[in-house]
Amino acid sequence: MELIRGRTPRPQKVMLYASHGEGKSTWASQAPGAGFVQTEDGLSFIDCVKTPLCKSMADVYEGIEIFNQDSETRWIVIDSIDWAQNLVWQDLVKRHNWESIETPGYGKGFTLALEEVQKLLTVLDGSIACGKNVILIGHAHVRAVNNPGEESYDRWEPKLHKLVNPVVQEWCDHVLFATRKTMVKKEDQGFGKTRKIATGSSETVLKCTPKPTHEAKNRAGLPDELPFSFSAFRDALASKLQKEGK
Repeated sequence: MELIRGRTPRPQKVMLYASHGEGKSTWASQAPGAGFVQTEDGLSFIDCVKTPLCKSMADVYEGIEIFNQDSETRWIVIDSIDWAQNLVWQDLVKRHNWESIETPGYGKGFTLALEEVQKLLTVLDGSIACGKNVILIGHAHVRAVNNPGEESYDRWEPKLHKLVNPVVQEWCDHVLFATRKTMVKKEDQGFGKTRKIATGSSETVLKCTPKPTHEAKNRAGLPDELPFSFSAFRDALASKLQKEGK
């Protein structure tokens, strides 16, 4: 066995998650050579290469294999990972003749589902070995965080089951959260009282590092925030890797 010294370049594993309608699929379609494995019906208005709508995990695996073999595909996009999770649940319910994923009780259904999601990640590792980059598109939801000894607070995170979410995030090199900029201003109500009002912005940005407000991460030392375009992410990533001698 020979020791490996230095960094080892390989294709990237990216998750992009955001609220409904923020342009997640459009962002992924900007990746050169993007091929979509379609687990939800949301690509009708986007000019992209995609599979038919997958109705089972067998369809998902078939789509991945097709893109693995396609020389023009550089990025395999699972759109979306939370709907793929739904397909996992659906397959398990059908296979075991359950009424729902909760039928076995004691979380056994969700434990089996986690094993199936891990199988999906292993298959995608095969895509990485084929030289393909991977993007997982995900929806966002708000979860209450109970912080021992401190006040609880709300946080944005990918809309995945609590067993699946940390496993998927650990697998990814970069977990990116897209959100609109929000500004808070104080309004005088008289009699010494004020209230805070959130004002929205038309500018969507990409959050690349974790904060109390949202889950995120990256393994390349990207800045806290980037413009919401694939080219901005690609250029920032390339710049960091070049500086590190890759």
